[in-house]
Amino acid sequence: MINQQVLLTPTPTFFNDATKGNPALFKAPPAGFRASQFTSVATTSTYDDLKVKQILNEIDGLNDSGTIKEGTPAIFGLNFQAVSVGEKETASQFNGGGIDNYGNARPDLVSAVAHTDASIGLILDELKKKGLDSSTLVILTAKHGQNPRQDPTVGLSSTFDSVTGVTGGDGNLTAVAALLVKNGIQIASERGQDTSSLIFLKNPSDVRKAVALLNAKNYSFDHTIDPKTGVAFSTEDAAAQGPVLYGQSIINAGLGDPRTSDRTPDIIVPLKTGYFFGNATKKRAEHGGFTDADTHVALIAGSTGFSRNLQGKTISKTVSTTQIAPTTLQVLGLNPQRLQGVQIDRTQTLPLNGR
Repeated sequence: MINQQVLLTPTPTFFNDATKGNPALFKAPPAGFRASQFTSVATTSTYDDLKVKQILNEIDGLNDSGTIKEGTPAIFGLNFQAVSVGEKETASQFNGGGIDNYGNARPDLVSAVAHTDASIGLILDELKKKGLDSSTLVILTAKHGQNPRQDPTVGLSSTFDSVTGVTGGDGNLTAVAALLVKNGIQIASERGQDTSSLIFLKNPSDVRKAVALLNAKNYSFDHTIDPKTGVAFSTEDAAAQGPVLYGQSIINAGLGDPRTSDRTPDIIVPLKTGYFFGNATKKRAEHGGFTDADTHVALIAGSTGFSRNLQGKTISKTVSTTQIAPTTLQVLGLNPQRLQGVQIDRTQTLPLNGR
């Protein structure tokens, strides 16, 4: 039974998307970097290195800074950001990020992947050096995919006034929601902007009219020109829109019932793979939708303490990242059923039988 240490990936609290663009808020800025470089692969890799060093200290039984002996935690971990930044960088930023016309990763994305791989190796080596590799379950996964694509990229305008639907307004609506507003349908709010539009109507009885408008895809009111392609966004809006979800299709997707839950949108419009809401000249990838690129992520569990029938095995059974939490409790010798989410959703542990 592997029940002593577990390595997972919580999000750090001292550094986030807001602080990336504001060095004054970053408590430990890397030396030698300008403010404009704070979203580069180089600086993000340096930031990742700070977290790796903390993990190495914890494996050694020290506190985060490596100054006090505290003992190795039963559960600990980190997240990596460099690959995300490398995917989003444009061809002209720094050494070039994203994926080119031939499907090849550009230098900064290659560098980010190599650096992250090496960082994981440092952690695994330290576990082995301390004799903890056979009693530690290491789980590598991601909270979302990033919907990367080849050039030329397509971004969609998202600067529509929330009341009038006129482009260049307060930026609270995407073209999807603006289409409804321009046709007299009142919107309470729109959420989920990246690669999907989550629409809450003021009058839920308008849902069928709204869906009909969306299915017609008449975005002719959007005459804004995409700075990347030189094409009117109206054409791209129509090409990008995926299948509209409402009513039973939202329920079937496991997202609740709009009729009984004020947290469930009346309409969900995912974008097709390769599109996102935003400025096409600033990034090459984003997340938030319902496509495979957004939801199908790697999930790797490893330990030298696994039995031989699990070593190097690929499990083709469909699993979910929600299964990590009950699995964590199980390997720690705790009861997964103590988790409310497990009770409500009947979440199973990962299929690691035979460990």
